[in-house]
Amino acid sequence: MERISALPRLTPGEIAEQKEKEYGPLGEALCRKYLDGIVTADKLPAELARYGAEQKPVVQRALIRALWQSIHFEDGPSARTALSGIALLNGGKAALLEEAGKSFQRVFDEFEREKQEKLHEFSSLANEELKRIGVSGSAVRPNLKHHENWQQELGRIRQSYEPKLKDLKDRLLQECSCIED
Repeated sequence: MERISALPRLTPGEIAEQKEKEYGPLGEALCRKYLDGIVTADKLPAELARYGAEQKPVVQRALIRALWQSIHFEDGPSARTALSGIALLNGGKAALLEEAGKSFQRVFDEFEREKQEKLHEFSSLANEELKRIGVSGSAVRPNLKHHENWQQELGRIRQSYEPKLKDLKDRLLQECSCIED
């Protein structure tokens, strides 16, 4: 007991940090389950309700933070699901989150349109290359996933749209006070 009493007391900030480390991964895991469809939108509040008064705010913050971080171009449906989850957990900000969802959809559609245009161009060029070396036919399709020039172009397209997505996410971050990055 003497040794324990000699130890310094934790500050409130240190206690909060320990709680984040302990309960934060639970929110991240819940996010993954939600995005994977294991936990549905109607069950998400019930899952959060399983945690006590001390744990729930930390788990919810971690869940919303993980959902926020899941908004990216690589997986549009998952990003839309993440936005829906954030809206569900921030009921008072439904109009803002609905507008954020529409904005994301506009930016995502622009991104996909430009990506498809460039994909068509690169596909045509790759088909011409294949014809030049004697490979042709209706069953022949170039695999652009491993085409270095296509990957560079895709990176350039993504990079040109990232600022728009970042602006959208930053506005969302400012409006939803429970999201902390």
